[in-house]
Amino acid sequence: MFYLIYETTNNINGKKYIGKHITSNINDEYLGSGIYLKKSIKKYGKENFSKKILYTFDNENDMLDKERELVNEELIENENYYNISLGGQGGVTVLYEGHPLYKQTCQKLSESHQKRKKESSRVSKELHKQKKIGMYGKKQSEKQKKIVSEKLKGVPKNKESVAKQRESILKTLNSDGYVHPNTGRRTGQRQSPLRYPHQGQAAPRH
Repeated sequence: MFYLIYETTNNINGKKYIGKHITSNINDEYLGSGIYLKKSIKKYGKENFSKKILYTFDNENDMLDKERELVNEELIENENYYNISLGGQGGVTVLYEGHPLYKQTCQKLSESHQKRKKESSRVSKELHKQKKIGMYGKKQSEKQKKIVSEKLKGVPKNKESVAKQRESILKTLNSDGYVHPNTGRRTGQRQSPLRYPHQGQAAPRH
């Protein structure tokens, strides 16, 4: 077995990652398991990364000692590296309270989550504007209609359940800022009536 210390480089932006690896094939394609490194590989593609073997050992202890020496606090604070965990420990220990970079890392993860959330909201709003949401402009095929019809058959419909269903639908339609998924119209604009298959009745317009 080979006990390796390697350095993986993003050939597009120059960022690096130093890690340890135990393998029987010194020329395998392993690039690393760091959280941010893996995200970057997914973004840029494996073909845009290269790996260099820095040290080779014949035992795990020497490998861990070298990683501990190289991947120190100074390195994980360096923005040119993907590393977020101190070397020689293994795992994402930085996410455990008490680690010197625990608060800093949690803050970064929180900011990243908020950024993705805002982007998702922006895309959703843009799709609403372009009327590319829900069933807008689409029609159910005969096969889809048949499937829905079969599922509705035999479903018990008493007056109480019908009343609750109607109340729930109207509550949604009357909520502020509601945009109908099929028509793209906002609350207050004329809506197509919602029909109840079991009654042949339409919900009141609002």
